[in-house]
Amino acid sequence: MKKTLALILCAALALCLVACGKAAAPAASGEESTQIANPFVEYETMDEAAAAVGFSLSVPETPEGYDDPFIEVIGGELLQLVYANEDSQFITVRKAAIADEDVSGDYNEYPQTRKTTLGDNEVLFKGADELVSVIIWSVDGYSYSVTYDDPADMGAALGLLMQVY
Repeated sequence: MKKTLALILCAALALCLVACGKAAAPAASGEESTQIANPFVEYETMDEAAAAVGFSLSVPETPEGYDDPFIEVIGGELLQLVYANEDSQFITVRKAAIADEDVSGDYNEYPQTRKTTLGDNEVLFKGADELVSVIIWSVDGYSYSVTYDDPADMGAALGLLMQVY
């Protein structure tokens, strides 16, 4: 009885291995395969990116300890600058032709939020322990954001905000 059970289990295991190891059949000629397009398109200059998206973004000075930014357009609608440091921490600056939207892509909940007015516009700061992780604002029909992987003190955050604003 034990030998029969062991034989049945071995046969089942062998069938599982064969089924799992089988390669997918290639698509027959004439059939199309579906791939998701990469929404990120990198550009060498702000002028090229601005031409692609239809608006420009003020490029702030490169923060100390970070490399010059990657300039990207996402989905043909959102322009972003991504500054990276040697620890793979990022500062991302975004602009989109959408009024009053959070375009940061950061959906974390933060224990501290602070609103202030700059000109006629409201600016929202999110973070913890008196440090800023996200800044969100809108001006003239455009939504902006700055996100920090490594949160910044309020002085540095305001300095970057003023260069983009």
